[in-house]
Amino acid sequence: MSRYRTIQVIRMEIERLNREIDLKIIHGLSYRHEAHRHKILTSQLRHLVPSRLAWLRNSLSFVSLMMF
Repeated sequence: MSRYRTIQVIRMEIERLNREIDLKIIHGLSYRHEAHRHKILTSQLRHLVPSRLAWLRNSLSFVSLMMF
């Protein structure tokens, strides 16, 4: 599976879990299992998708190297 497709699938699963968690909260049920799964998926997504500020962090480290 391509990286793009993997990211899509994880995001779709997170959206599904969010809806399921919302329903369980409304009905007063435990959502512990779903919350754990959500945490795992968001962690996987964080590793697959680069940070939006990565370019800033890299450029600042480059500038600091040039100054010394």
